[in-house]
Amino acid sequence: HFYKRLQNIMEQYEDLCMRLYWDCQGLNTKLVEGGKELDRKKCIIAWLDTIDSKYPRIPDFKPEYSWFNVSSPVTMDRLEGQITLLDFFTYCCINCMHILPDLERLEEKWGRKGLVVLGVHSAKFENEKVGGHLGHAIARYNIRHPVCNDSQATMWSTLGVTCWPTQLVLGPHGRPVWVAMGEGHGPFMEELVEIMVEHYGGRGLLTGTPVEVVENSEVGGSVLQYPGKVDVVGERVVVSDSGHHRVLVLDKEGRVVETVGEGKAGYKDGGFSEAQFNNPQGVCVLGDRVYVCDTDNHRVRCVDLQARQVNTVVGTGVMGVDKEGGRQGVEQEISSPWDLCLIEQGGGTGLLVAMAGSHQMWLYCLSDMAWWKGVTYKQGIMVRLVGSGMEENRNNSYPHKAGLAQPSGICCDQDWVYLADSESSTVRKVNRKDGAVKNLCGGERDPTNLFAYGDEDGDGVAAKLQHPLGVTVGEQGEVYIADSYNHKVKVVTGTKGSVKSLVGGGAGNNATQLSEPGGLCVDGEKLYVADTNNHCIKVVDLATGSMQKWDVVMMDMVDSPDAKGIVSNHTMKEQEGSLTLTAKLSLGEGAKLNTEAPSTWSLAVDSPGWAYPAKGKVESGDLSIPVQHPAMNPGQVVTVELSARVYICTVEGLCMVKTVKHVARVTVGGGGGEVLDLGKMMV
Repeated sequence: HFYKRLQNIMEQYEDLCMRLYWDCQGLNTKLVEGGKELDRKKCIIAWLDTIDSKYPRIPDFKPEYSWFNVSSPVTMDRLEGQITLLDFFTYCCINCMHILPDLERLEEKWGRKGLVVLGVHSAKFENEKVGGHLGHAIARYNIRHPVCNDSQATMWSTLGVTCWPTQLVLGPHGRPVWVAMGEGHGPFMEELVEIMVEHYGGRGLLTGTPVEVVENSEVGGSVLQYPGKVDVVGERVVVSDSGHHRVLVLDKEGRVVETVGEGKAGYKDGGFSEAQFNNPQGVCVLGDRVYVCDTDNHRVRCVDLQARQVNTVVGTGVMGVDKEGGRQGVEQEISSPWDLCLIEQGGGTGLLVAMAGSHQMWLYCLSDMAWWKGVTYKQGIMVRLVGSGMEENRNNSYPHKAGLAQPSGICCDQDWVYLADSESSTVRKVNRKDGAVKNLCGGERDPTNLFAYGDEDGDGVAAKLQHPLGVTVGEQGEVYIADSYNHKVKVVTGTKGSVKSLVGGGAGNNATQLSEPGGLCVDGEKLYVADTNNHCIKVVDLATGSMQKWDVVMMDMVDSPDAKGIVSNHTMKEQEGSLTLTAKLSLGEGAKLNTEAPSTWSLAVDSPGWAYPAKGKVESGDLSIPVQHPAMNPGQVVTVELSARVYICTVEGLCMVKTVKHVARVTVGGGGGEVLDLGKMMV
C-alpha cells in the first residue's frame, strides 16, 4: 500500500510544469483574443478559482538543502498563507539574470503584503553546485530573497521543470497556479500578483507572515569587488570593478589614478564622480578613451580620460530583442553586452561586442567601415555581424546562420576574432576575411549540445572547458582562456587547437589559485587576470609560469594631503610632563576600517624638546598617542599636526582612502590636563 500511495503521489507531480504550462496558455489565449473589451481582472480571478484546486501541494524542500539569505531553512508550512513565487535558476544563465529586476520589483511592491519570492538554484554546471560559489553569485547579483541550493536538482526533476529560468507561482495553500518559462514575463507577472494579493487577501487567505531576509552573502572590504575584466595598453591598466559598479584606471605600479563612477548601481552620464554604471564588464582602451560594456544597463559607455566625462554611445537602456541592428548607437537597443575589443578593418575602426544577452557578436562603427562581401557601414552604426540569436554551438560558413551561446569574452588578431562562448563551453573563431565561424577548442560537434563541458587538456573538441568567460591573444598567436568554472587559465597553440592548462586549478585564494576568473589581457611577458571571486588582479609571468597577486593601491579620493584640514585651539600647562594626545577618526555611519590595507598616522610638533612617536598604524577609530614635553614659557604657542591616511569601506562595500589632517594650536598656560583631545579628524 505504501508503494502504491507513493506511486500515486509521484504521478500527480509528473510533468506538472508542462501540464500547467498548457493550462496557462489557455488563459493567455483568452486574454489576447478578448482584446480591450475583456475584463482582464475578472477573467484572471475566474482562472484562479478553477486552477487553484487542480494541482497538488508541492512537496517540501529537502532537509539537505543549504539556504542563503535566511537564518533558518524555509519549509512549505512556513509559506502557508502566502503567495509564493519559486524562481528556478542557475547562476551562469544570462536569461536568469535578466529576470532579476522583475523579481526585485515584485518584492518591493508586494513583499510585505503577501508575496514571498524564493530562488531554487538548480545548477547546470558542476562548479555551480558548490555552495560557496553560489554564495558569491548571490552577492554579485545582489539577490536579496531566500535561495536554496538544490544541488541535485531534486525539486526541478520532481516538478518537471524543463528550462532556466522558470517561475512557478503557488497559491496560499502551496498549490501551483501559474508557470512562466524564459524571460519577458515581467508586466504580466506584476498584473497577476496584484490580482492574487487582492483576491486571496479579500477572502482572508493571506494569513502568513513575511519570511525575514538575512543577507549573508556580503563580501568583506577590498579595493576591488568581483572585478570582471581587465585591459592593458601602454602604461595604463583598466579594470572593471564590477561589484562596485565603477571603472578603475591604474598605472603599472598598481596605483589607482582615476576612479570612474560613483560606486552605486545606476545609470548617469557626466563627470567621473557622478557617473553611474550597473555591473560594468568589458573594457577597451583606445588612446585617451575607454569603452565600457555597461552590462546591466544594456549600454556601451565611453570614458573620456581627458575631459573626465562619461557618455553613452550605444543602447537605450531597454533590454533589446532586435537580432539585426543597424541603427545609430544611442537609438539601438541591445542586450547584456559582456565584452568588447578594438578592430581595424576595411579602412575603418570599430568595436566588436560580445552580446551575451542575444547570443551574438555585434559591431559599433567608430568610423565608416567596409566589411565582409563589400558591405559598408557608416560611422555610429551598431549592427549584428555573427549569430542567428539562437542559443547554440553551431558553426557555419555563413556568419548569420551560426549559433553562439552567451559569448562573454572577445579579442582578435590579424586573421581571426576569438569568442569565449560560455554556455557551449567553447572558444569559437571567426574568419576576418569571410566571416566563417569555426571551433577552436572545447564543446563537441553536435550544435544543440550545450552540456559538453569538463576539464581536459587536448586538441580541439577533445579538450574540455567549463563556462569560459575571457579570451586574449598573445604576441605569437597563442590564445589564453579564462576557463572560469575550472578556476584556471589555459593556453591554445598550433593549428590543431592544442589546449594546455597554464595556472590555477581548484578554487582558492592563495597565490597559485584562482576563483572563477572572468577576464584576462596579455602585456608582453605578463598576463593580467581578473580573479573575480577573489576580488583581485593576478599577474602571470609567461616566461616562468609563476603567478602572484597584483597589489592595487587607492590614491587619495577625498582629501588632499596639502589641504589645511581641521584647526582647533587648546591650552596646556607650562610645567614639564607627559600627556596623551587623542583623536577620533569619525569614519561615518556604517563605515569601517579596511584591515587589509595599511592605514597609518603621522605626528609633527614645531617646538623643540618634545618626545613622541612620529608615526604609527591605525588599528581602530580612536587614536591615542603618548607625548613627553619640556617646560615652556606661558603664552608660547605650539603647533601640533596630526595626519592620517585611512583606508575605509562603506556599508555598500565601496573602499577608498582618505588623507586627513588636524592642526592643533596649543597655547601654554591657562590650564590643561593629562589628555589633549583633538576631537574629530574628519568632518
